[in-house]
Amino acid sequence: MFSRKNCMIYAALLALVIFMPITLLAKGFPTFPVTRTLLVSGNEISPGDCEIRWNSGSQEVEVTFTVNKKVVAKVQGKKVNSDTAFRDNSLVIVQDSAGRDVLKEIRPGGKKFKIVFD
Repeated sequence: MFSRKNCMIYAALLALVIFMPITLLAKGFPTFPVTRTLLVSGNEISPGDCEIRWNSGSQEVEVTFTVNKKVVAKVQGKKVNSDTAFRDNSLVIVQDSAGRDVLKEIRPGGKKFKIVFD
C-alpha cells in the first residue's frame, strides 16, 4: 500500500508538524531562571522560571513577568537600542540601599536592544 519512500516522506512531514511549534516557541520571548526574589519598578518577582514578554512597537514598552505560568507583574520599561546584538539572554541586577536585588535591564539574546527600568 505505502512504499518505503512514501513512509519516509510522511514521517518527515509528521516530524516537521510536531517540532515546528517548539522551534517557533524557542525564538519567542526569553525565559530566565530566577533564583532569588527580585524587585522591578516596585513589584516583587519570586523565584522560579520567569518568562518575560513585552509589547513591541514603540520605545515605551509594557513588560509582563510570568513565573511558573502565573502573571506576577506588569511594569513599564523603555526600549534602548544597542549597536550590536547581545549574545545571550541576560538580566542586569543591582542592589538598592536596603540590600534588595533590583532588576534594572533585560538584554534579550540576539537582539539589538535592551529594556531598561527606573
